[in-house]
Amino acid sequence: MKHEPIPLDYCEDCNSNLNIPIHLQEVRQAIQKTRNSTPGADGITANWFKRLSNTDLTCITSFFQEVFTTSYIPEEWKHSIIVPIPKPNKDKTKINSYRPIALTSVFSKVFERILIQRITHHLLTEKKIPPSVNGFLPLRDNQLAVYKIHTAID
Repeated sequence: MKHEPIPLDYCEDCNSNLNIPIHLQEVRQAIQKTRNSTPGADGITANWFKRLSNTDLTCITSFFQEVFTTSYIPEEWKHSIIVPIPKPNKDKTKINSYRPIALTSVFSKVFERILIQRITHHLLTEKKIPPSVNGFLPLRDNQLAVYKIHTAID
């Protein structure tokens, strides 16, 4: 199946909600949705973020806004620690018995979550994602896709 590129319909007014300043509430929501997994090289955990005061969160919001407006990504965010995790019931002497896990900075995870939320909201409200696409979207999942297929067959 050949995929055709989707023509970009750039409209300053249409896309303006993507470029508004990052709000404290966006940062809070992104932090709350971030899993309490292993930290990146900086050692900062999601739990650390979740315990910050409003003053601290305001500083982080300003920092994220600076990253957003300048497009300068801190060097530390571009690096991961790769940890091999053994697959269950596999021969641990073989390389293909492991799966790599990338430990990245929670700062970058929170910032990425803010961007993903904005882009997803924009694409859904502007109806840029076809109704047939169900994966990884709010209020859409594979069960819905299976239901639609089953209904179409009946």
